[in-house]
Amino acid sequence: MHIFIRDFGQHSMEFVDVINDDMSRRFVLRPFQNTYVSDVAKADGKLFCLASSLHNRVQRTDSTQLAVFDSTTGEEIRRTLLPFQANTVTYLPQNGMLAVQQSNRFISFLNAKTLEVLWQSSPLFAPQLKKKWLFGWGAIAQEYHEVPLDTFPYPPGCVYVGSRLFEDGDGRILGLSSSEWGDRLKDEILGYSVGVISFDTDAQKPSYHPIEFSPWGAQDVMAPSPDGRKAVRESPQYELGPAFDVGHDPTQTVWLIKHQSLDVWSLSDQKPLSRLFVSDIPVSKYIGLEGLETEKRLRDLSSWSRRTKDRFKMPFRMPPGTEKLTAGYYALRDLRDLQEHNRIEVFWEEDSSAIWVVSRYSLRRITIEGERGPLLIFDRFLNDEHREMLDKRLAGTDIGVGEVYPAVKMPVIKAIRTNAKDVEINFYGEVISFPKENATSDAPMTLLTDDMISIASIPNIKAKDVADKIPGLVKVKSWGQDDVAASLQDLADTLRNDISSLTANGMSLVFQLRSSFLSEKEFIEKLSTKDIDVTQDVKGVIDGWNAALRQHSLLFPGDEEGAGPLSYFLEYLAERDRDCSEQLRNYCLLRDGEHENYSRDSVLRTYLDRTGFSRPELWRLGILHALLFGRDGLSVVSEGQQISNWVHTGLLDKARETLPPQDFAQYVLQELEAFELQPDKFAAFGTHAEAAANAKQDLLDQLKNTAWDKGCRATLVGRDILP
Repeated sequence: MHIFIRDFGQHSMEFVDVINDDMSRRFVLRPFQNTYVSDVAKADGKLFCLASSLHNRVQRTDSTQLAVFDSTTGEEIRRTLLPFQANTVTYLPQNGMLAVQQSNRFISFLNAKTLEVLWQSSPLFAPQLKKKWLFGWGAIAQEYHEVPLDTFPYPPGCVYVGSRLFEDGDGRILGLSSSEWGDRLKDEILGYSVGVISFDTDAQKPSYHPIEFSPWGAQDVMAPSPDGRKAVRESPQYELGPAFDVGHDPTQTVWLIKHQSLDVWSLSDQKPLSRLFVSDIPVSKYIGLEGLETEKRLRDLSSWSRRTKDRFKMPFRMPPGTEKLTAGYYALRDLRDLQEHNRIEVFWEEDSSAIWVVSRYSLRRITIEGERGPLLIFDRFLNDEHREMLDKRLAGTDIGVGEVYPAVKMPVIKAIRTNAKDVEINFYGEVISFPKENATSDAPMTLLTDDMISIASIPNIKAKDVADKIPGLVKVKSWGQDDVAASLQDLADTLRNDISSLTANGMSLVFQLRSSFLSEKEFIEKLSTKDIDVTQDVKGVIDGWNAALRQHSLLFPGDEEGAGPLSYFLEYLAERDRDCSEQLRNYCLLRDGEHENYSRDSVLRTYLDRTGFSRPELWRLGILHALLFGRDGLSVVSEGQQISNWVHTGLLDKARETLPPQDFAQYVLQELEAFELQPDKFAAFGTHAEAAANAKQDLLDQLKNTAWDKGCRATLVGRDILP
């Protein structure tokens, strides 16, 4: 069984989609009516669905809904309203509890059957640090103590849970932890601590078990094993290999190679078990003399990181060329950037005997004993240039990840499941399976072509799946002109008089024709193939929408394609009615321009190209098109340079070719005056007046010293033309 939090149109992250292993749909839930789904936990035939938290500004209270459903039938079992914020829910089967967490700070333990809150804990501990002179400055953690729940902001050096809680084989509840950075400006509280926090729910007491404290930055502990007894973290020592050219001119672009390793730690006693070599990874490129100096600095720091008595921890001695703790911290920034730039993910096999390491578009299986399988790369995520680069990797290595292939990135992996014969990788949108023997061979690298894998697509949510779960159902008797027109007229009336009946945390219309259900886009696509004329009825729908938004100041973002509600209706109208400039104008003004761009970039732009600025109102509409970019907070950049909205829209050049300069300037001034009066609710950043002023100055900056430009400038600034 697969569980996904899904979108439909305007309704983002509102649906829980339960898919069987054969990719058939079991059911779709919409657990909450006024908010989206934050998290879902699966357990013992139940689904625990957690809503996003709501804040009451008047009463200054927080609340979060938690609903329980039968995972076989989808029937609701129970729900409760938690009087606090939360964003994750985790089932702890051995304890019969739910761990409900808010970010990394607050944790609540609930009875999984009754949903009763048993204990609320704040997993914060502040290390008491002092400086000690021992062959140079160092900082050591003396002890840790609990910080009260209402402490805010975080005290310097506090430790918090950075993972979901989990259980070990003995039923202990654990969480991986790391600390907040302290104050490096005064060299008072420094460093970074990582470890494990255990939770005794009977005594209602957390305990912190540090693994490492370092003034330079201890590596995070990540990915606890399924049995809860082990976890991994990136090795604190940096080992850089030779420079490597990937087929380019070596005097221009050269890559440094990092030997990437992971350390396996025992969580019960916080001791290292082994070091697993993962791969050679290109981590940093340089060009010219400055790059050579960077390489030398990185190699010096890399060598310093390995001069330590404990190879599983960072050294305490000062980095080369530094005398103060603050300077030492900043000297290591370049090394930390190498890690940040090449983040890896780790997935465990179910029996905790092996891990899968994912980096960009490649993955590798490594057993706890250190047996490495080949680097696996999916051919379907590469292009011809990247395939050619694979043939130029350093002889005898398995290099195949990193920015050597800058345009390639594997889709996000949700989960990896294995058995004795097969591997199944859940990529959210599809599940890819292949024989496990491909991951256990002696080859340094294996390119998995499509004939070596099987692909199962995860079905998208359709209109029929959500028709009974959201408002906005529009019934159409048939595709006859009278029936379609009647339905559109009813929709227009509802938009004008009762738009709230169509919305709930967004608006996504579903059209029902007998037993068929269509989304707005599907309905318009189907309507476009019919030999009927309902253009005026569609115009009435857009007018009703615009009137409702202006009256109620409602704001709706776009869907995953950037299309807002009724934008496909607008497109249908614009393709058939040359006299719909007023509908286009109002729709594009009354929209969430930061998150809806389909109407501006596709519908309006295409309409202007087709009509050819043949009338004054179309010039005004074209000017509005240019103004919208600034109001919507969008900058168009080409070759690192921002392009004026008057230029990239082609409007200024078009005006120079076809209009007297005074006419164009007058159109601009008229449009700016009207633009300033628009409700600022619909401005992504600042106000319409500010956007208008910026646009006017931008136009003045684009004008040159030609006669046309001088005439335009004179009209814009209200003075006579100078000779």
